[in-house]
Amino acid sequence: MPHLRSYRPTDDEALAEVCLRTAGAGADATGLLPDDELWAEIFVLPYVARHPDLAFVVADDDDRAIGYIVGTDNTRGFEEWFASEWWPRFEERWPAPDAGVESTRETDILRYAYSVRSGSDPHGGTYPAHLHIDLLPGAQGKGWGRFLITAFTAVLRERGVAGVHFAANAENLGALAFYDRLGFERLDSQEGEQVFGQTVTPGARPVAVFAGASGFIGTALVGAFESDGYEVRRIGRSEETTWDDAEAIARAIDGADVLVNLAGKPVNARYTDAVRDEIFRSRVDTTRALREAVAAAPNPPRVWLNASTATIYRHEEGRPNTESSGVIGEGFSVDVARSWEQEFFAGDLPHTRRVALRMAIVVGDGPATNILFRLARIGLGGPQIDSPWFRNRRYRGIGDDPSGDGRSSHHRTRGAQKFSWIHIDDVVAATRLLIERPDISGPVNIASPEPSDNRTLMRELREIVGMPFGLPAWRWMLEPAMWLLRTEPELILKSRWVVPETLTDAGFEFTHPQLRAALEDAAARRRS
Repeated sequence: MPHLRSYRPTDDEALAEVCLRTAGAGADATGLLPDDELWAEIFVLPYVARHPDLAFVVADDDDRAIGYIVGTDNTRGFEEWFASEWWPRFEERWPAPDAGVESTRETDILRYAYSVRSGSDPHGGTYPAHLHIDLLPGAQGKGWGRFLITAFTAVLRERGVAGVHFAANAENLGALAFYDRLGFERLDSQEGEQVFGQTVTPGARPVAVFAGASGFIGTALVGAFESDGYEVRRIGRSEETTWDDAEAIARAIDGADVLVNLAGKPVNARYTDAVRDEIFRSRVDTTRALREAVAAAPNPPRVWLNASTATIYRHEEGRPNTESSGVIGEGFSVDVARSWEQEFFAGDLPHTRRVALRMAIVVGDGPATNILFRLARIGLGGPQIDSPWFRNRRYRGIGDDPSGDGRSSHHRTRGAQKFSWIHIDDVVAATRLLIERPDISGPVNIASPEPSDNRTLMRELREIVGMPFGLPAWRWMLEPAMWLLRTEPELILKSRWVVPETLTDAGFEFTHPQLRAALEDAAARRRS
């Protein structure tokens, strides 16, 4: 999983590569100069040599840097050091261009390097710190830029630095729009570049409030936000702020930047009347309590992400459900989701953007994946086949406007039911993206762009666990098996065909788009 960490001296080669591959206004600059190494010796390596404590990297699964932020907290001091100690080492390798030499990309960069002197940066007085930030294309659009800047400015706040500035290529329109969204001010700039600046409030860190984050997904998200430099406040039954203390909830939310609500009893249970009511109330009531606190807050969070579920859509085998064209289903699980979202979007919150996370089944070391692996191990790793079953009241509708006829569903899927899913790493990355995109609100499908089907899913599970066979599981076999596992067959019999239209349109790139690789990663994490 990509992750944010501090710089290490062994990162230098990878940082130089990132710099080269993004130096062409965000594109690969390989071959644009006679010597590709010139870029890094000016824009990256002097900073990690002078200020390694201000360097942070985004690293991939192999811990190799795929993005970075570097900089200085004292532009005037850095300019003097660069001119007197760093650059003289390269004067023989890259001599200063003669005054009459025609301007080229190389001569322009060299003239910049030879011009650096204390006081040469016109913004270094008002904004004493400056930075350079770059991400490889595969790491862009996932929130890493925001979190690199958050980590960097957190150090500046601790040191009492008054402000930070940086220059971006004027042709890199995507980057310019990103910095505008982050609230940076456009400063006076030379032709071909745009300088941005921002004051830094001493002692402040961005605040994220997490409600109901003790489970599998919440643990992953909280860990990611903490590593990104957020101060995390928690609301929950056993947290410092509890659901029965409305005043404490209000204090926790006031002044926060981000609110993430994952509260709700797990649906991995048998739908007895008591459990049904708890599943419903634990979602609707907690969301209402948060909405009332946000509405009353003098300084409400700028964005609120609230859990929902892709189960809100109907059983579908003919076409995928998108946010714009999906058809809402009926029955207990759908009514829970509908009421949950209705409570979430109720009322007017003019200063808080709201996003409902219609999450597919999350692949990772969590309860849904664990059940699927267990089925494969006990020999029930064949396709799950729906068939008629005794009437029961477990799936009847719930809430003010219950839907459906109360009978258990029956679809002749024969293992063709769709399986929409998403890896936990992509849940984290999508959350980061949604926080930084003020143009996205409303329901968002959190699902892989490549859903599978039940037959393929179970074959992949059998192969991963080493089970040579898997009996087809008819409804009459699944009902007692799921009773023993204390869950419901709906998990694997409903055809969930959901695709992430909004995330795809936003340019989100999935780390785990393929089901087999995602399941293998989940199995490896379980073993470790």
